[in-house]
Amino acid sequence: MGKVEAILDAASTLFAKKGFDQTAVSEIASLAGVANGTVIYHFKSKENLLYVMSWFTLNSLHRRTRMEVAGASCGLEGVDLYIRAFFGYLEDQPNQLLIYLQNSTTGGRHADPLLLSNLVALRTRYLEMLTEVVREGLADESIAPLEAGVPDDVARGIQSLLFGAAWMVLCHHEKRESLLREALATAYMRLAAEARCPGS
Repeated sequence: MGKVEAILDAASTLFAKKGFDQTAVSEIASLAGVANGTVIYHFKSKENLLYVMSWFTLNSLHRRTRMEVAGASCGLEGVDLYIRAFFGYLEDQPNQLLIYLQNSTTGGRHADPLLLSNLVALRTRYLEMLTEVVREGLADESIAPLEAGVPDDVARGIQSLLFGAAWMVLCHHEKRESLLREALATAYMRLAAEARCPGS
C-alpha cells in the first residue's frame, strides 16, 4: 500500500471512530506509518483530506447506484433500485458514509475551493440521477402525476430521507433493514401509479 492510500485508510478509521475535530494530523500520520509532514505534503490540510475522502465516498456511491438503476424497467423501479443501492452502500461502507455525513456539517471551512467545487458538483450529479429517474417514471406512467412539487423536489425529498436514515443508523443505532422498508414504503406511497411498471 502506498503512502496516500495508507493516509486515507488511517484517516477513515480515525475520523469514523473519533470524529474529524477530535483527530489530530499526528494521529493520522502515526497510524499510517508516515511522518506528520507527509500528510500535509499530500493533502495540504486535514480539511482537504476530509474533502478528498468525501469525494471518493460519494463517487463510489454514485457509481454503485448508477449501475443498479441502469437495470430498471421503469422509473418507479429505478427509484426502488436507487434507494436499495443507498442502503446497500450503507451496509457495506458505514464508516465512509459516516465521514461523508460528518463532512456535510463542516461548511467547507479551510478547504481548497477546487476540492469543494468538485464535491458539490458530484453531489449535484447524484441528485440529478434520481431526478431523471423520477422524470422517466412520469413519462412511462409508473409514477403517478405529481399533485404538488416537481421531480427535483421529489428527488430532494427522497434523498433527504435516505441521508436522514443513514444518520439514524450510524449515530443512533437504528436498524438499517427497518429504515429501508420505511424508505421504500414512503417512496411507493408518494409515487406509485396504479399502472406500475410495464409488464408487471
